[in-house]
Amino acid sequence: MRGPMDWRAEIDEAIRGDSHMYLSTFFRLLSDGHFPEETAALLRRAGAGEHHYQPYANMRPTLSVEDLRQLAALDLGPFPNGIVASHPDAPPDVLAELADVADEETRALVAVHPNTEEALRRRLREEASPEMRARIERLMRKQALRADTLTDRADGESHSV
Repeated sequence: MRGPMDWRAEIDEAIRGDSHMYLSTFFRLLSDGHFPEETAALLRRAGAGEHHYQPYANMRPTLSVEDLRQLAALDLGPFPNGIVASHPDAPPDVLAELADVADEETRALVAVHPNTEEALRRRLREEASPEMRARIERLMRKQALRADTLTDRADGESHSV
């Protein structure tokens, strides 16, 4: 039987492994109740369920800035980091912290976040592997498309009476 702090060693080991192993370990630990209750409650408020594999698709825009700071401070790997890095209210200082310690996917999300300082965006793009640069470019195009769609909707609403 595992001791109470074994979940930390297990998640740390999973973070160093491949993404599939990390995700399956993360969600098993969450669903089996291995995380401290306060941590589990915060993760659930952030959208972590048993089978959510795309953090930025499941994030909760209603999370407070304090919730985002707590999620980033948990140091639980790509899933909570991705939620924070894709959240519209993520503060620049938290994004900067994630850029220095996070996995490449989270770094890509930080690189395209509107609250990320421009110098940090440039540095992340320059330091990225060719695959991650391509991922950043795709995220930027997707972000621009989403902004255009919102603008078109707003223009359509203002013209329809």
